[in-house]
Amino acid sequence: MKIISNKGGKELKLSFRKVLGVAFIIAALICIYFAFLQQEKYIQGNAEYKKIKQTATDTPSDDSKHTQDFQVDWNTLKTQNPDIVGWIRMDPSVNYPIVQTKNNSYYLKHGFGKSYNINGCIFMHADNKSDWSDPNTIVYGHNMINGSMFGNNKLYKSKSYTEAHPYFYVYTPSGKMTYTIFDVMTVNDATVPYTIDMQTKEDFQSYLDTIKKLSTYQMNVPVTTDDHIVTLSTCTNHGRQRFLIQGVLTNIENNNRVGGGD
Repeated sequence: MKIISNKGGKELKLSFRKVLGVAFIIAALICIYFAFLQQEKYIQGNAEYKKIKQTATDTPSDDSKHTQDFQVDWNTLKTQNPDIVGWIRMDPSVNYPIVQTKNNSYYLKHGFGKSYNINGCIFMHADNKSDWSDPNTIVYGHNMINGSMFGNNKLYKSKSYTEAHPYFYVYTPSGKMTYTIFDVMTVNDATVPYTIDMQTKEDFQSYLDTIKKLSTYQMNVPVTTDDHIVTLSTCTNHGRQRFLIQGVLTNIENNNRVGGGD
């Protein structure tokens, strides 16, 4: 009787396992490499805005506090980028210039200095009036994994967090505008909450009635057709869905030394 050895088969299986193991190691190293590159992009993107804060604002040492010591050097900002239309501050970490250009795509991947920046910019909708006088002004920001830009806005999905942090602030060369948050919602992009062109008070009232139905929750903050609101928009992890925070203008301080606080 002839005995057939399976030694060759075992060696083949062992070789295959070694090749597979090496392949897994290479794949892991590639993933680590790209993760490192991504992290470097985050660091570089954040560094640009850190430098802007250092050179163009007088930011308090405790940046988490919206104190009266905060000031903006508008001449410096306009020299760096004439697209500047404001500066936004909001708990827990929003503290950025706001720009506006002729489309809503350029600043998705361009920083304040107009070079590539993974963070993009905080920017006003291209069709809004740059003086913030529209009934609804839309401001966009990326939902960054590291919490930069509008990445921490998700905290406002909790009503209790909004109750503790009810305001956001927009600074312009004319002074500071305080917006009181009156609702939040998750909606699809380019739907009714993104409406800008409202010719009459009836149009605005219809808009207010619609967003009330769409909101995740409402705060006890009155909004009328005589008011001006700002809609802060950021993406979610679900395709076209966007998370919106809406605030109504409740105070204006017309001076150059502007600040504020909860």
